[in-house]
Order: sequence, then C-alpha cells, then structure tokens
Amino acid sequence: MTILYFHCSNTEIDTHLPQKNIPILPTYSFFYTNFAENKTNDMGRNKFSQKEIEEIGKLLRLKNAVNRGKQKQIRHQLRVDYEFNISDFNEPGKAFGEEELHEAVRRGAILVLDDATITAMKVKRARDKARDEAARMQEAVEKGEQTDWQEALRQWKEWEDGTEA
Repeated sequence: MTILYFHCSNTEIDTHLPQKNIPILPTYSFFYTNFAENKTNDMGRNKFSQKEIEEIGKLLRLKNAVNRGKQKQIRHQLRVDYEFNISDFNEPGKAFGEEELHEAVRRGAILVLDDATITAMKVKRARDKARDEAARMQEAVEKGEQTDWQEALRQWKEWEDGTEA
C-alpha cells in the first residue's frame, strides 16, 4: 500500500519584483511511503536490532525530558549513530517518543532483525557509501572541480625525495 504525504510551508516571493505588497504564497512538497516494501524516499534506516531499538527508545525518552538544546543534540545522535530520522516515522507536527517508536514497530514501519543481519547490513552500507564517494571524487577530479589529494601527495613526496638527493 502506498500512501502519499503532503506538506505545505509558507515562503515569501522574491521582493525584487515590481509589484508591491507581495503576499506569502505556500510551497508544497510531496513524499511517499510504500508500506509493502517498508521503504521511504528519506535517507534513514528502517531496520534495527532489538538492542538498537532499546537504545533508541532510551534516547527518545531522554529527548522528551530535556530542554530544546539537548533535544537537538539527541536528534543529531539518533541520525549519526543509528541513521534514525524521526521524520521518517512520525506524523508532522506531533511529538515522537518511545511509545511512537514501539507503535512504528507494531505497524511494520520499523523492522527488528537479528544482530548478525544488522551488522552485515551496516558493513554493506559502509562499503556502498565508500564506493559512491570514490566515484563522486573521481568524477569531480575528471571535471576539474576538485584536486585528487592522494595524487597531489604522491607528487609532493616524489618532489621532496628528488630535492633531498
């Protein structure tokens, strides 16, 4: 089953236009969730081990008990350490806590897998990320947008070795 979510936010129009009193117009963005495949178009994971779910639950419990600054740090920790984006699983505008986490598991938006599978998945994601980054770097070097620092370092060492002799 595919569900289309709709998000509306207000943005101002360019004030360089000759019209006066330009109104704020809404902009719209869409994203979809395919629950049959348990995938979203966002970048976070939806598969976690039971241990990770418990740790994420603990962080969400803590997030809801601290001030805004600490909440921001906890959300960052969730994104970086667990690749867990609250926005992938909650309804916009509603708080997301441990209870909502368990509800997402119950409805199948979050899958709980064994530790070995999660470890293998993380290794594959890291390998794919490194491969993609190397391809982006190579493409940027070929276009002249970036310097190949490894090649520059090799040339520098050759130059240093040549000047010392």
